[in-house]
Amino acid sequence: MKKFLYVSRNIVLTMILMLSFVTVASVDARAETQSGKQRLTDYADILTDSEEEDLLKLLDKISEKRECDIVIVTTVLDESENYYYSEEEKATITEAFADSFYDENGFGYGETRDGIMLTISMGPRYYDILGNGYGDELMQADRDYILDEMYGYMSSGEYYQACKTFAKECEASIVDDKTVGLFGLVVAFGIGAVAALIVTGSMKAQLKSVALKRSAQGYVKPGSMKLNLQNDIYLYQTVTRTARPKDTSSGGRSGGGGGRSHGGRSF
Repeated sequence: MKKFLYVSRNIVLTMILMLSFVTVASVDARAETQSGKQRLTDYADILTDSEEEDLLKLLDKISEKRECDIVIVTTVLDESENYYYSEEEKATITEAFADSFYDENGFGYGETRDGIMLTISMGPRYYDILGNGYGDELMQADRDYILDEMYGYMSSGEYYQACKTFAKECEASIVDDKTVGLFGLVVAFGIGAVAALIVTGSMKAQLKSVALKRSAQGYVKPGSMKLNLQNDIYLYQTVTRTARPKDTSSGGRSGGGGGRSHGGRSF
């Protein structure tokens, strides 16, 4: 009996993963935006038409302004109410769907396909945040905070507010990251400039007693220097080597040349 249940569970998981790939391939072409990317797809139908319209405008605005795709997709990966999923199983099937959906729809800016995507699965109940490229760097630091901010809305069924919170927090992460980077550059430049002024000012002060001479004769004692032999002697030798190109390709999961990571929770 236990063996039968184990085999049945694996069959169900396999079917769910296969269905998720089929769902990704059948994205509704009528919902395409002018940019060619549909950054909001509500397969689970948990948002009203007006909520979808507002969210889509917000996602497009943030994505195009910050050059990092911010995407939301809702789905139902399993409509069964009798099957129990462990946390690991929920994460596995949701992440598989998210990876396929992100790649199949060509999301991401630049060579590293920078983007952040929220996947809400209503069956099993699990929400996941995927970070790719630059989005992965941001989510390594801010994902847990965003998940915390969304959890109350997700648990109470306020999905519009949860999605809106996700979008705004993603933009805040981008703005904070770029602001900190620029501020650090300015501070470093300022400290370097001040240090240089102090050093050069000190050196200049020590040279006030020195008078400028137009030739080197004033520094040589008469009759003390006789030049009988002259040779060119090379003290250093520079050898330039060019490394032979190596094959740096390797396996592993990646998002179009950049890093990719996931993180999520049940609700």
